[in-house]
Amino acid sequence: MPRCGFENLMSELPVTFRSQIICRFLLVALLIVFSNGCVKGSGKLVENTKPLNKTNSLNLALWELAAGAELANDYEKAASYYDRLYERDPEDKKALLGYARNLRYLGLSKESIKAIQAVLNKFNNDSDLKIELAKSQLSASLINDAHVTLKEVAQIKPERWEVHSTLGIIHDRFENYHDAQKAYNRALELSPNNVDVKNNYALSLAQNGEIYKAIDILEDVIKRDSPSVQTRQNLAMFYGLSGQLKKARRIAQRDLPADLVEENIFTFKELQASNVQDAGKSVLSKVQNRETIEIKQSIDRKKPPRGKAITSVRFFSKLGTGSVRKGPSRNHITVALLKKGDEVQLLGYSSDNQWSFIELIDGRRGYLESNLLRKTE
Repeated sequence: MPRCGFENLMSELPVTFRSQIICRFLLVALLIVFSNGCVKGSGKLVENTKPLNKTNSLNLALWELAAGAELANDYEKAASYYDRLYERDPEDKKALLGYARNLRYLGLSKESIKAIQAVLNKFNNDSDLKIELAKSQLSASLINDAHVTLKEVAQIKPERWEVHSTLGIIHDRFENYHDAQKAYNRALELSPNNVDVKNNYALSLAQNGEIYKAIDILEDVIKRDSPSVQTRQNLAMFYGLSGQLKKARRIAQRDLPADLVEENIFTFKELQASNVQDAGKSVLSKVQNRETIEIKQSIDRKKPPRGKAITSVRFFSKLGTGSVRKGPSRNHITVALLKKGDEVQLLGYSSDNQWSFIELIDGRRGYLESNLLRKTE
């Protein structure tokens, strides 16, 4: 999902023209499967969602709704359905897992941690719950806690590939790339051809300066599987960092608008012209938080043109609440919730005008569907 939170990179880099170029690009394409928290699936598979021995028609309907919402990346609805299922049956571990997982996808990792820790003893420290706990801890940047949790699971269930993959992510955070890659290889031994692990493995290699090995891995994924957006855009980034601009353009065009693709290609050209040796390695090595790295925070978070007044608008929805997203689509994590009548500042629009870029009264910014806003009278 993500691994997590790339925004901190900006403050870590020296403010030079070269670093700004590199950093600006990395915000373009470094999508990670570990998005929205920790090891999240590719978006097409929902793990542990089908209930066993469920005969009650309402429960069956809720399970179908929960699974469908999660597959559609509507994590708020999915979390709500799983929560109702767990309230109906507090012994249903899979409902609790679904609830916690979708909280993590929403960026509410601390709430996910609380939900699991509150009942962990009741479920006898179940390994599935502890793995989800570790993912949420890592998503919340509680790295040491996640490490301890995973080590506990590894002693009991060393055959779980998720344990080794997530340990690899932790090693990458500490720039222990050799140990990280050993962990990813172990995960692949247990789960061969796992695309999520391969994405993380490739990013680890790239951080360690092994761009061409990273390219080989993702090229193989694309040949063998139906690649996700994450896989394609990671590969496009690696091509760009290695100077293979035609390949980078061709793959990026699959998912990004033409103007954004050309902006990225121009960034690569600037990078090449700057003649910074190992620049890609230098910046990638600083990617310690892979949570919500997006495709360019698409159409950048535009400020209004000079001289144009900022417009005050109010949130309006029959549902009563609405999600402010980190990017202009429902696939992005929720950064805030609005209640009907809340006033915000309108700063700009996405390229198709379907999403408005807004600022809340507390300074947080994000995207909201444009049809949910009304100008303040």
